[in-house]
Amino acid sequence: MSQTSSATDMLALIQNRRSLPTPCMKSDALDEAAIHQILEAANWAPSHRHTEPWRFRLYQSQAAREALGRDLAEIYKAAAGDAFFEAKYEKTRTRAAKVPLVAAVICQPGEKAALPLYEEILAVGCAVQNMHLAAHALGIGMIWSTPGYYNHAELRRLMNMASGDHFMGFLYFGYPAQAFPTSKRRPIADKVTWL
Repeated sequence: MSQTSSATDMLALIQNRRSLPTPCMKSDALDEAAIHQILEAANWAPSHRHTEPWRFRLYQSQAAREALGRDLAEIYKAAAGDAFFEAKYEKTRTRAAKVPLVAAVICQPGEKAALPLYEEILAVGCAVQNMHLAAHALGIGMIWSTPGYYNHAELRRLMNMASGDHFMGFLYFGYPAQAFPTSKRRPIADKVTWL
């Protein structure tokens, strides 16, 4: 394959990648080799001073996903207060069990790097983008979802987070039950200033 066709394929992958809502995912188990390829793609994200701050907690077994859903529903209930909605509680309780893999994303900043936190968070974002591109290339859907209670003490406890860690959300994975959605972007010329 020529360098030109490789670049064309990569650019097409970037343009065609889309988040796939969890109701549009099959519950079929994911190929183990594909999961490892997705994780390996994350591991090659850039990070200043090689801090590699991305950490993932994987929920793959049915029991683990069901337990995660129950725990998250209770955290939502505790955090919601007067804004509690039974329908949201039920969706939170059942969402993880309906897809074959959920990954919790945590930013664990490098202790000795003395880097601004935003650089570490951006590195984790790059790792997640790599995962999303790899998943799409392998025919697997993914969506990144961060709950409003992302910094709740009970969520931090559930994720076994250290005091300096930052919760970045959940990645839901599954084979698409239908075609990937399409999207569009405003022209890049609207977002660039040439000097």
